[in-house]
Amino acid sequence: MKAVKALMLASAVGVSLGLAGVPSAKAITFDFTSPSGPLGTTQSYTVGGFTLTAAGFNNAAALGVGTPNTNLFGKILGGDEDGLGLLSGTDQEISGLALIRITMAPFLTGVSFIMDSTTTPDTWQVFGSNSATTLGVPVATGTDELVSHPLPNFAFYNFTAPTGDVLLRSITATPVPGPIVGAGLPGLLAACAGLLGLARRRRKQGA
Repeated sequence: MKAVKALMLASAVGVSLGLAGVPSAKAITFDFTSPSGPLGTTQSYTVGGFTLTAAGFNNAAALGVGTPNTNLFGKILGGDEDGLGLLSGTDQEISGLALIRITMAPFLTGVSFIMDSTTTPDTWQVFGSNSATTLGVPVATGTDELVSHPLPNFAFYNFTAPTGDVLLRSITATPVPGPIVGAGLPGLLAACAGLLGLARRRRKQGA
């Protein structure tokens, strides 16, 4: 039984160390102020191993076709003129019927965003969708700038400007540690089953 107890103690220590190695969930921010200047119809932004992809569309109908068809623009003029817009838009910003679709990376939650270059009567609106080709449902609207707003979790977000012209400054989200921990659960259960089996065999031998 001493050997079994020693083995169980070692396993418990190993599991504790393994769980301690799981990184804590810290929010990461995707800053759309870089790169700057004219961009392609799509642009990827990577932070902490997670990648978001922005894509430009002339209108919701083009979104339904599924192929980005207008170029993005990284506008960096300082003050409240920094963020991601559209090359074809007014002042290279999101305007008219055009929109920017953001494709979220898996295992990101607690999403929030900041808009820029928004002064009355400029208005921004955000739609959330779990399909790349549908506009989705309205989840946020406003006229402020440089203020963080939370969003419900969706696979895609579409940023529009019902009036005026605006910029998308940043998106912040929190990685979900669940998949990392969950991946080790089957191994942990198997180890426990093995320990129980070993203990039973030891008892029989002792008898």
